[in-house]
Amino acid sequence: MNRPVKNLDSSFPIVFDGLEAVVWVVFLHNPVRQVSVKNITPGVLYSIVVQQDEKGGYNFVWPSDAINAPPINTTPYGCTSANFIGTAAGALTSNTAATWVQP
Repeated sequence: MNRPVKNLDSSFPIVFDGLEAVVWVVFLHNPVRQVSVKNITPGVLYSIVVQQDEKGGYNFVWPSDAINAPPINTTPYGCTSANFIGTAAGALTSNTAATWVQP
């Protein structure tokens, strides 16, 4: 199965665009307060991985379109993986508990 991945850097505006990928990896180097979601297909599984840098401690505010999104691991090099299913309204709804990885 081909699951297109897009790497995103927190230094730039973050957009989870369902036409570009179904898996996004966000590398945090600063707090993220605004994220948008677009072009989500109902029933499709989407995955988002948020990775802290060596400093850690950065907040990540999920978009309002990410329903039941988990808290983010803020430890240095901490990683949060979350899975969502696209809804008919174009939102992402969490379908499993998130996992955290400690360095």
